[in-house]
Amino acid sequence: YRLRTYNDLGYLDELWDNRPCEPYCNATDGDPVVVTDGSTTVADFALALGGTITGTVTEAGSGTPIESVYVRAYNSRGSWIADGYTDASGVFALRGFQSGSYRVATSNAENTGHLNELWNNRPCYFYWNCDDQDGELVAVTVGATTSGIDFDLPLGGSISGTVTELGSGLALGNAWLEAYISDGQSSLQGFNSVSTNSDGSYSIIGLPSGTYRVRVFDYDGHLSELFDNRPCALSCDLLGGDTVNVTAPSQSTGVNFALALGGQIAGTVTEDGAPASYASVYVWNADPARQWWEYIGQSSWDDGQYLTYVGLPTGSYYLRFFDSGYLSELWGGSHVPLGLDAPTTLGSQVSVTAGFTTNGINAALDRTPLFGDCFETGGFGHWPGTCGHSVCRYDAPLDPACDPCVAQICLADSYCCDTTNGW
Repeated sequence: YRLRTYNDLGYLDELWDNRPCEPYCNATDGDPVVVTDGSTTVADFALALGGTITGTVTEAGSGTPIESVYVRAYNSRGSWIADGYTDASGVFALRGFQSGSYRVATSNAENTGHLNELWNNRPCYFYWNCDDQDGELVAVTVGATTSGIDFDLPLGGSISGTVTELGSGLALGNAWLEAYISDGQSSLQGFNSVSTNSDGSYSIIGLPSGTYRVRVFDYDGHLSELFDNRPCALSCDLLGGDTVNVTAPSQSTGVNFALALGGQIAGTVTEDGAPASYASVYVWNADPARQWWEYIGQSSWDDGQYLTYVGLPTGSYYLRFFDSGYLSELWGGSHVPLGLDAPTTLGSQVSVTAGFTTNGINAALDRTPLFGDCFETGGFGHWPGTCGHSVCRYDAPLDPACDPCVAQICLADSYCCDTTNGW
């Protein structure tokens, strides 16, 4: 056997016997520990106290300590070494360093309304274009503390508003909002997000100056949108939303949403004839111009009954039901031979009208065959494979070397039994 230590007390981990293992190592580099039945082998470790980096995180200008900021340290190769959070006084301590030079950065300051930085005073607002190697090096010595690695983080801007139900004006609590900004190339990246309060109000904080799009997701049957009043149910082009300009540290207010009710789907799922305790529900948009699979889940299970919680626009959809250990199934069709790649034509369309619930969309799932049973030829695998195993690609020839399945084709609900080999 080989042994190694793990600790969060600031000591330098090792492989036995006295082999450094900070922060990573190959277990085979340790000396072997020989164990004999009926006897005890003693293998001691004497760990050295590593170096420590300490500092304080405060708000630029006011000097107010910032609690719960995540601070991390990397070595010159960009490998993570240590991390920690600031306390109520804004103080952090990172422990367990070998002697050497490191870079330190904050990572979640946007959650406190501030902008992230690399030490020393190097902006690191966007994770997709912030290079950890741009920070200044911090020298650390084993057994000693390097102090004064402080951060003065500027306040970010914010976007705020309300989310209500269209027509009734009912406040929608627990709706989810996300602010997106250009990554400087060809796409938008989510920067920060928040859920609405019980009165429907929200504020997305910690935003660098820039131009944003805002999307709201509702998980209580309403249709999701991009600001300002741009449909974005399940899937859409984020660039289709109106822009919201932010200038830190100012607030951009009045970014409000009024969401219409979407359609929902309800039914019952059974497994081996008994009510399912949990299963996943996916939807496929039948519109050829807007085809995608999307997990829409369920809001509750009661004796196998489900209700999709994402609001659906008026239209036609295919449904797929899945649970671990059971054969996936398309509604009105058959078992799904290739998971989400299954042709939707194997199922039947479900008509949905916004504002109403389509009931009676039921599924009866069968348990996946085990060894000793026939294996369904169209399983979850995406590779052509030996017949009798659930790895055959839909509509692909079976392995001709597998008797008696020569010349058979994988089809939905078809099975391949090899009685000679017992499966």
